[in-house]
Parts: sequence; structure tokens; C-alpha cells
Amino acid sequence: MGSTVHGGVVEMKLQSALHSNRAQFRILKQKPNALRSQSQRGFSIIEVLVAVLILGVGLLGVAGMQLLSQQSDFEARQRAQAAFLANVIVERMIANASSRGDYNGQEVGGGVVDRPRANCLTDQCSPNQSVQYDLWSWESALDGAAVLRDGEEVGGLIAPTGCISVDQGRVTVTVAWRGQQVLAGNQALACGLNSDRYASTEGEGGSLRRTLSISAYIVGDA
Repeated sequence: MGSTVHGGVVEMKLQSALHSNRAQFRILKQKPNALRSQSQRGFSIIEVLVAVLILGVGLLGVAGMQLLSQQSDFEARQRAQAAFLANVIVERMIANASSRGDYNGQEVGGGVVDRPRANCLTDQCSPNQSVQYDLWSWESALDGAAVLRDGEEVGGLIAPTGCISVDQGRVTVTVAWRGQQVLAGNQALACGLNSDRYASTEGEGGSLRRTLSISAYIVGDA
């Protein structure tokens, strides 16, 4: 009987050791799974950060392209307006062809022309009075005096300069204005070339200057 009890105790110890080994095996088996799960979570966080970084770079690129597009659109509208205003003064000179020589060498823009006393739209003006009125009204259009915002003229070009040259019947009108992007200026056109209004802090003066020039022949008494 003693041997039977002893055998039972041994068997119980063996079963207990067996259960303990199985539990340890399960723990050891679970640890790699836990480590693998933590590693997967780590990789997931890195993937999210990389995706956020790529998205941020993409959004910056889109914003930059949109800004460049807006600047290009604004530059195009300014050039179209400069062409329109250059033709305006040519038409006025055609209407006052006999005094076309009096327009020669005139440079306007920024309020340098005094307002004439006569309003040639309603009053009968002499040819000389018409010249003064034409130059004043052209400058007003260049400056955008017809449109005011907070007391500032905003309807025209940015920092405009208008120049007129007359060589016998050949008339050359040049309009200069300030652009938004730094570009190489056209040194062949002298209108506004030495003005500080077109200087850029990123380069030499005149790098922001934009120019447009048109020519026409006006027939009339010299």
C-alpha cells in the first residue's frame, strides 16, 4: 500500500510538472506573438508618418502652383490693360494730329501732370489745351484714379509710367509698370528704366519692370 501511495504522489508531481511546462511553453509561444504585434504597430506608425509627410509635400506643391498661376494671370491682365491704355493715347493724338509734336518727350504716371482747368470733354479746347487734357486723363487712367479703395487708386497698373516719343509722323508709346515676379528687364526700352519704383530687393533695380511699346504713324500738320 505504501508503494501505491508513493506511486500516486510521484504521478501527481509528474502531472504538475507537465502542466507547468505546458504553461511556460504557452507563455514562450505568446511572447513572439506579442513582440510581432508591437513591431507591426511600430511599422504602422512609421507608415502613417511617411504618408503624412508625402501629403504635406504634395499640398505645398499644389499651393505653390496655385500661387504661380495667380501671379501669371495677374501679369497677363496687367499687360492687356497696358496695351489698351497705350492705344487710348494714340487715338487721342490722332484726334489732335496737328499738335502731335507737343506730345513728344512726355512722361506721365504717379500724379506728375496737373489737372487742367478746361474739361475738353465738355468745353471747346484749343489744340494745346487738348494736349494737356489728354496727358492728364491718360495719366489718370494709368494710375487707376477712377477706382478708389481706402483712398488709394487701384483701378490701373501697378506703379505705371507712360512715355511718348514722336519722330515726324512716327509715334511710339511705351508703358512701364511693376510686375510681381523678378525677371530680366528690357533694357532697350528706356521708359521708367532708372526709376526706383521697379527696383527689387532680390536683385538689381529694374528687375520688376514690365514694358509694352506700340508704334503708329499719325498724318497731320507738323
